[in-house]
Amino acid sequence: MTVDGISLLLDIGPGALVRLVRSGDAPGGVDDIHTVLLTHLHPDHTGDLVALLFALHSPLPASDAPLRLFGPPGLQRLLGQLGAIYGSWLVPRKRALEVTEVQPGDELPIGDGGALARPFAVDHPRTACRNCNWAGASPMRRAAAWSSPATPATARPCARPPGTATCCSSNARPPTNGTCPGT
Repeated sequence: MTVDGISLLLDIGPGALVRLVRSGDAPGGVDDIHTVLLTHLHPDHTGDLVALLFALHSPLPASDAPLRLFGPPGLQRLLGQLGAIYGSWLVPRKRALEVTEVQPGDELPIGDGGALARPFAVDHPRTACRNCNWAGASPMRRAAAWSSPATPATARPCARPPGTATCCSSNARPPTNGTCPGT
């Protein structure tokens, strides 16, 4: 997804990078990823985080633009634990890694056009609708709430702030008629 000229990757579950490149939305590979929003730190939402950081360690990416990584409390700790396992293999060579832990109610500017992402709290029980905890809006009232279904076949519309559209994470197919597939 692109917002105000900034490419966003919502959740980065297993296979997300391959699907992103295959989709044609990232012809430059990891050079085309500017911002990653993580809804929560379960493996089905962070599984390709190691692959992304490892790819950024390669000398091949040309971009020197920082990679912005936003996620819930515990993100820094997770990255520290991964660093303890993989060492310098997860340190980008050319790009700075800007990591921000966010809380419900924070406002995160996405691009220069005024777009914002706003995390909001959602209960994530095993049987409920999938976690929906990012909303974004610009001053022009463009808005979206993102859900994170692990399996498109079981995805259902999520509770979202009034007046927002629904988009699914990288773990699912694109939304149809404002709801996640399979509804």
